[in-house]
Amino acid sequence: MPALDRVARAAGVGVPAVLVAIAALHAAWAAGSSWPAAEERALAERIFSQDERFALDGALPPAPLTAAVALALLAAAGTVRAVGSGRPSRRLRGGAWAVAAAFLARGAVYLPSDVRGGGPQDSYQRWDLAVYSPLCLALGAGTALVTRRPIPVS
Repeated sequence: MPALDRVARAAGVGVPAVLVAIAALHAAWAAGSSWPAAEERALAERIFSQDERFALDGALPPAPLTAAVALALLAAAGTVRAVGSGRPSRRLRGGAWAVAAAFLARGAVYLPSDVRGGGPQDSYQRWDLAVYSPLCLALGAGTALVTRRPIPVS
């Protein structure tokens, strides 16, 4: 099996697994957890930009909105897994391309905002530059690879 097929096969399992983990984290936040921070404001500083925190008055979004994000992430995971399993209907492949585009755009758009003005200025920008944006780029690239080369994962 060519190396690219092995990578596509691994991405067909790995990308959905990461998306499910991120969905679980969002579900926990919707249920009131502030993990990995000690309290809600500290969590907001890690996951929202300064402008977003200002708009939210330092709080987290309402629980139903955070739960909706968790559900969207689960839907994305299911879509990528289905395509990676070799059951790529036209609709599923279109959905997987949308997932890839969303994550690639998120990763690419936020990176320049973190490095202009001399580098990260707050906790969110440091986390975004080190974790969030690279993870989004990896999830987007992995999803694109799975969608481009659907290989049954077994």
